[in-house]
Amino acid sequence: MKLSKEVLPDYFTMAGPANSHYKTITNSFDFIGNGSKTLVVTVGESWTWGSDITVDNDKETRLSKVYGRLIAEQLNSDWLNLSLPGAGNFWIANTVGEFINISGMLEYDKIYLICTLTEIGRSLIQTTIDILII
Repeated sequence: MKLSKEVLPDYFTMAGPANSHYKTITNSFDFIGNGSKTLVVTVGESWTWGSDITVDNDKETRLSKVYGRLIAEQLNSDWLNLSLPGAGNFWIANTVGEFINISGMLEYDKIYLICTLTEIGRSLIQTTIDILII
């Protein structure tokens, strides 16, 4: 399977009124492909998404300075940002599970999964923590 921003709604829960501040279903995720056989995936909340990086919603500034992109650049890899501003730890854990479900279909030799929780494991039960450790 080849990643692109357009295919992400087929595999991941999108932001919408039920799980975020978005009033309509919105693809808040980002994918930057460089033709690499390595993928960096970041999953998290507003800091991971890069909420406070931009001025006047300048998407290019956010995408060039957010830490997931900087890590991907250092590793010469593609980058998938599965983050949602305002997301809680259960949403983050669910998104990690959704990624795990498709990871075997991806055309990468190496995948780095970086998960940022809103606080150190706040409100996660042991079974959810076990999913994150995989």
